[in-house]
Amino acid sequence: MHMADLLTGTRSRPGWRPIAWLVLAFGLPLLALPSALQPTPPLQWEPAGVPAVPGAVRLLLGAGDAGAPVLYAVAEHWGIYRSEDSGASWDPASRLPRRGLGRVEVTCIALAPDDPWFLLAALNDQDDSLPALYQTGDGGRYWVPRRGLSGLPVEALTLVPGKAAYAACGRHLYFSPDGGDTWLRLADHPAQGRPLVLTADPARRVLYLGTERDGLWLTTDQGANWSSALAGRTVWAVAAACEGRVYAGTEDGLHLSEDGGASWQRLRSPAVQGSVHAVAAGPSGEVAAAVQGRAVTLSMDGGITWQSLPPLPIGGPATVLLLQSGHLFAGTAQGVWRCQLPDRRPPIAHVRVTHGSGHR
Repeated sequence: MHMADLLTGTRSRPGWRPIAWLVLAFGLPLLALPSALQPTPPLQWEPAGVPAVPGAVRLLLGAGDAGAPVLYAVAEHWGIYRSEDSGASWDPASRLPRRGLGRVEVTCIALAPDDPWFLLAALNDQDDSLPALYQTGDGGRYWVPRRGLSGLPVEALTLVPGKAAYAACGRHLYFSPDGGDTWLRLADHPAQGRPLVLTADPARRVLYLGTERDGLWLTTDQGANWSSALAGRTVWAVAAACEGRVYAGTEDGLHLSEDGGASWQRLRSPAVQGSVHAVAAGPSGEVAAAVQGRAVTLSMDGGITWQSLPPLPIGGPATVLLLQSGHLFAGTAQGVWRCQLPDRRPPIAHVRVTHGSGHR
């Protein structure tokens, strides 16, 4: 007899406890079922502090803490803008030399992955006697001219941890160990096409150079030796992700390498067929691509499955994409737009091509 029975002088009825546990075990999941069956909210674009300038947004970069990243946008003809609140507001970050009508012609910028306040910016249409490169360590409030590349057409830039920098100037490749203060000329790259994009994967010590009509070129020894991939194509965008995965956008679709660029395959999903001018990759398998003449498309599993996002509210194409802190940002002719990503992120699997084969 239980203690409660002794105190009350009654005896408990046998069997009620197993029944209660069965009700709890099966009833609670049923109560939660309606919320579990709720459809996932559709992805939507929202304005992300559109800069009040008439030029299209050509470049987007971001770095810093996941909760409060620092974002930078380059507006065509009007310089660089900075946001410290995920795009809610933007401040001019380009006290740089201006030409007629107050324009600032920025050809490319690079952001240090380990310091969200350190940038390099290259300007064009400058007199040969003026610096082509400028450096800032405070997010663009003040810029310091660097003369190491004066008179050279700086067409692509990238920064790696430790503030080491690379610059592509025509056929020449330059390296700076100190964030642009001094520059060393490395061996010329063999690409015949104009450099369009320069991306580094510090974890694998690979430098990727995308070119116009001469494919992608890779070096693992600072330009002493090069290998080529995607021959004859124009490589508009390159995004290095985790575990050696690299995405390249070309005029015939989106290409994927799962071994740091040693071999490539063209993704066969209809969502990424056509000219891919912008690509962004996140740390957990997120990939976004802007296909010419179509909406932005998103994959949360490394490129296995895709979903098309709603057309941008302005009706125009995305000129550049950025995945940062759980959001997808799109630069357009009407400023910057933002879309919050779904929380569920399945593990990355290998992408298998069932039609055709990989190529170099």
